[in-house]
Amino acid sequence: MKRKYIFTVLIASLAFISACSSTSDTTSEKNKQTETKTYRAATDISGMVKEGPGPYAGTKYNTEKFQKEVLNKFTKNTSIQDMYNQMVYNLAENYEGSIQKIHAISPTYTYDTNRPGESAQSQGQTTKKVHVQILLDASGSMKAKIGGKTKMELAKAAVQQFASSLQEGTDVSLRLYGHKGSGSNADKQLSCSNTEVVYPSSPYVANTFSTALQKAQPAGWTPIAKAIEDAKTQINQTKETDVENIIYIVSDGVETCGGNAVQAAQSIHQSNIKAVVNIIGFDIPSKDKQALERISQAGGGTYVDVKTAEELQRQMQQANFDLWLKWTKWGDNNWVSIEKQWSKKWMDRTNEMTAMQKNIIQELKRYSEAMSYLQKKGVLEGNRSSELHALIDKRYKMISAEIERVAKAKENQLEQAKQEIQTKIKTEQDQMTNKYKD
Repeated sequence: MKRKYIFTVLIASLAFISACSSTSDTTSEKNKQTETKTYRAATDISGMVKEGPGPYAGTKYNTEKFQKEVLNKFTKNTSIQDMYNQMVYNLAENYEGSIQKIHAISPTYTYDTNRPGESAQSQGQTTKKVHVQILLDASGSMKAKIGGKTKMELAKAAVQQFASSLQEGTDVSLRLYGHKGSGSNADKQLSCSNTEVVYPSSPYVANTFSTALQKAQPAGWTPIAKAIEDAKTQINQTKETDVENIIYIVSDGVETCGGNAVQAAQSIHQSNIKAVVNIIGFDIPSKDKQALERISQAGGGTYVDVKTAEELQRQMQQANFDLWLKWTKWGDNNWVSIEKQWSKKWMDRTNEMTAMQKNIIQELKRYSEAMSYLQKKGVLEGNRSSELHALIDKRYKMISAEIERVAKAKENQLEQAKQEIQTKIKTEQDQMTNKYKD
């Protein structure tokens, strides 16, 4: 008895659910029919692009079904406006989605902001500070002339150019040696026991550095070892840690004061300072080259021999050639990167534009097929046909124009942003490559 009762309740419940479902479906269908009958197509472009997709848009279109369920309901008494309303309601394609995608294409371009030679502190990183010490030979032999100018004049010009093109964030100091006394034995003690910092360690300032260089007048002996030892003392006095110390010695001769320059170079290189000692030999006699090479080797650096003013200038600038090359690549690589980003954005915009153009042409074709069907049925004749065609043509032209407007606006926005960022990159690249070029 109990099982029979449960079965009866179950049947009743199913019947009730079925009835509710049927009622719901019927209500939904009635609402849909009401919406269709009362629908009025937009007359402004903002409304037109939001109308789709209709029930028969895109791949949902079925000619026979559309004719049966929509067109066959039209009669000679159906107004042209109602025909147009129903055709738009059912056939309108989706334009708003593509327009939103075009608007969403960002005009922002990214590029490598880690500039060559830029201090890592400015990039939020930790790195060693660079300190360059230039030890300039001002001994009496620097009075000799090459091409109408003294070695001293040529060396000062090369050193000035070198210091001016040091990378950003570098401190530079200038120490003279051999500038005291004379080449006589009477002045040897004075000359050999004195070196002088004429430009203390600090960022390069053109006028101040130039003034300091003027103190370099060729005079006495060549105390290279003393200059290296004093450079070590100077560095130790700063008590700075995590500093990269680089020494450049510009000399036209070997040690003449009896000092051990090899030992001095080795000491400063192997100490906690870990300075690297480089030597540029200017018009060095062949017999003296090996002695200078040993000094640079002991100091962990390199020796370069130059014979002419041009070679000296080029060698002083060689230290910055890597930066020139890096700036060239930085600018070129960023330029190409921006072009690739622009190309991707432009293609995304073009794809959406093309999709909308295909949609409006497809929509127009289906309107034309519908009109031909209605004309064959005798529902659409004479002026009525012209009126409907005019409404459809207006819609086609307005949407086509809007597609072009949106696409062109995005193209202009992308192009303008691209030119602005590329101009910025090119300006910076030119500025820095000019600074570091030969």
